[in-house]
Amino acid sequence: MSSIKNEVIQINENELKEKLLNVNKENTTIVELDGRNIQDKFIYIDEMREKFKLPDRHRYRMSREGGETINWNAFDDRMTELSWFPDDMNFVLIIYHFHEFLKNDLASKNIVLDVFKDIAYFWEEEVLTITVGGKTRGFSVYLVD
Repeated sequence: MSSIKNEVIQINENELKEKLLNVNKENTTIVELDGRNIQDKFIYIDEMREKFKLPDRHRYRMSREGGETINWNAFDDRMTELSWFPDDMNFVLIIYHFHEFLKNDLASKNIVLDVFKDIAYFWEEEVLTITVGGKTRGFSVYLVD
């Protein structure tokens, strides 16, 4: 059992400040997104791709009947790899103005929340059982309003 406790929670600014006091900034990448600027899933994926340096840009968008969509499985795969970061690197993802984030695409917002939970669980425990030599990482998501 891992000693890392990852979380995906909605908090306010004061609670976030408290959480960040306990973060070791030397081995933690803090990624901040502004929910007001992310109104569709394509912008979200582009932001995450840039902030997490995700390779294979072409993998995240798929053509489907009726238009283009996101390949959420490819995104999840890369977020549970992160091999281009040092092994001891932890992550904190902060989405400010979460109530504005994907406010007109609630289906994608719910998918994103599910993906966050999967990623946090993967790095907290699952990596130990499905990856040879896998090591846990901190991966917490703070949804701030």
